[in-house]
Amino acid sequence: MVERGDPDFEFDLDDPRHEVLRRHARVIAGRGDPDTPVTAAHAYRPPANMTSAQGLGLLAAIALVLLSGFVSGRVVEWLGVRGFAAVLFVIACAAAVGLRGAMPGENRSLSVAERALLLGTLVVAMMTGSAAALAMLPAFVHAAVARILLASLEDETTLIEKGARVSHPLAPDFIGSYCRKLTVVWGAMFATSAVITAACALGGFSEAHRIWTGWLFWLLLSVFCVVEFFWRKSWFRYFGKGPVDRVLARVFPPQNTERGRRSQAYLLRMRQELARLAEAERLGRTP
Repeated sequence: MVERGDPDFEFDLDDPRHEVLRRHARVIAGRGDPDTPVTAAHAYRPPANMTSAQGLGLLAAIALVLLSGFVSGRVVEWLGVRGFAAVLFVIACAAAVGLRGAMPGENRSLSVAERALLLGTLVVAMMTGSAAALAMLPAFVHAAVARILLASLEDETTLIEKGARVSHPLAPDFIGSYCRKLTVVWGAMFATSAVITAACALGGFSEAHRIWTGWLFWLLLSVFCVVEFFWRKSWFRYFGKGPVDRVLARVFPPQNTERGRRSQAYLLRMRQELARLAEAERLGRTP
């Protein structure tokens, strides 16, 4: 049994992760089932420094990225260039206002030039009804996403790692190097998409532009995510108790690789600490 005073354990289990374990231990103590899985409802908490406005701004930014893929599709035919540009302009303004001043001192928000370019493009499309101007929007959006991703490489924790810790708040520290490499790949994919989209828009290849921005880029991204999922599982061999993880643990036995044994040791430490906290909760003691 690993003791709480063990320096390696303390390094892996910082305060945020220990708090997740504590909340999970309360659920286990209440249900009496030690195999109760961690769920977002009792594991995830928004960052303490994130305001409601920033949360809404982040949702608006995600919506802008997704909706920019329809600037040459049937939605534009239905709403018209000016109408769709106006919708996107409102969403872009909500993202700009909500994320203004977010995460100071870091590079994970739009620069003044990027905001001016995105909003300016939408203003031109609204004022002139220019389909060509609207077609450039996804190129600018993807370029901004690529720049933000790659700029996060300068931070101690990359955007990909922060996203991974939102979906898996008990993730160990040793995922950092992998997430850093994955950030480079994602940044390169969005940068490539920006170039392809701009070339289609400026070259007047409207059908190719519609196909690429509307579904092909996202299909390729989805395929990459599926491949990356299995690659990540075989790389770390970090498996939970779910049915998919149980199958993959048979395909990629964790005890067969050094990384797998490291993952097993980390999971064992976490489960031991969780059991200790759950027992303390059950007995009514302060963990």
